[in-house]
Amino acid sequence: MYSIVLFFRLCSTLVKNGYIPVDRTGDHVYQLGDIASLLMCLNLLYKMHRSHAHTYEKHHDTFKIAPCIPLAFVLAMCWHGHLNRSFWFDTLWFFSLYLETIAMIPQLFMLTRIGGEVEGMTSHFVVLVATAKFFAWIFWFYGYPELAEGYTDADDDGIPEDWGHSNYGGYAIILCYSIQLIGSADFVYYYMKSAVTQTSMALPEMEV
Repeated sequence: MYSIVLFFRLCSTLVKNGYIPVDRTGDHVYQLGDIASLLMCLNLLYKMHRSHAHTYEKHHDTFKIAPCIPLAFVLAMCWHGHLNRSFWFDTLWFFSLYLETIAMIPQLFMLTRIGGEVEGMTSHFVVLVATAKFFAWIFWFYGYPELAEGYTDADDDGIPEDWGHSNYGGYAIILCYSIQLIGSADFVYYYMKSAVTQTSMALPEMEV
């Protein structure tokens, strides 16, 4: 899921810069970070199906997320921002956002279904992703007004001459990152609890 998210986000950000900071301190940093992440995801996928195939707990990985992919694309076509000034490039970026919102669900579902002690590397991964989404939420909380139709800040002083209207794209971004934070809140709670008590992290087993 993250490989798909990163691929389609790069399809937008490598061509357009509507959804990344435009100051020089961030030139190419975001794209290079996503490229590196995509390569690592592909490497992990290769190892999961080849050299480490025996470690894949397929009988626990039962959350069917494939049907959500076309639904996310249709949603992106109907509900997206306009910072790229292009229907398709705006759609691609929001498609990656909607997929990112549900990308962690199979992992969390699988961990909860297994229950019990969680491996350290896995717990660190989930919490670091949640932390990244927290900072993304802060970034977009200050930036989402710019997605409003008619928004103008001609002198770039941070005080818009016109706040615009119909900011559906901005609300979608805030909603998506909020859902991601809420979805991982339970896991982060058990992670912090284990850190405070200096014990191994364990999740309660989900009734199925």
